[in-house]
Amino acid sequence: MENKRKIDEYIPKAINSLSNNRKIVKDGKIASGFAGQIATFSVAVSMGSLLSAVAFFSEQKQASVERQELMNVIYEIITGEVSEINKETDNKDPKLLSYVKKKYEETKEDKILEYRRFQEDILNAAIAVKLAINFFHKIEKGEKEDKMDEWW
Repeated sequence: MENKRKIDEYIPKAINSLSNNRKIVKDGKIASGFAGQIATFSVAVSMGSLLSAVAFFSEQKQASVERQELMNVIYEIITGEVSEINKETDNKDPKLLSYVKKKYEETKEDKILEYRRFQEDILNAAIAVKLAINFFHKIEKGEKEDKMDEWW
């Protein structure tokens, strides 16, 4: 029950953070690939390691969308801090990765339960992002934004 309340608390924050991220949402529209990426991230956290999942998703690699931006959205939801844009590269620093590494180091000895709660909170934020993505009009892969304007 506590998780459901936390997710409900995070959904408005997720909508706000997604709306403010111009690499994810453009003119109220979002690439459908982001929904798949955040779902995959949630599974990676649930079935594997939080640290490895965040590290993997903090880089673009071969993804069709800038999935690392989803990590910035989760960081903003969890901490309330907005990630600063790096002026030189126009990328946001992987703050969630740094945050998770720090929490891992602080809790690796005798505070495993605290780390598991932290992991659960990250997962709740990811679920909220997945649900918040439904708030936006989706653009399918290969579909142009101009074509979406014709439909609306």
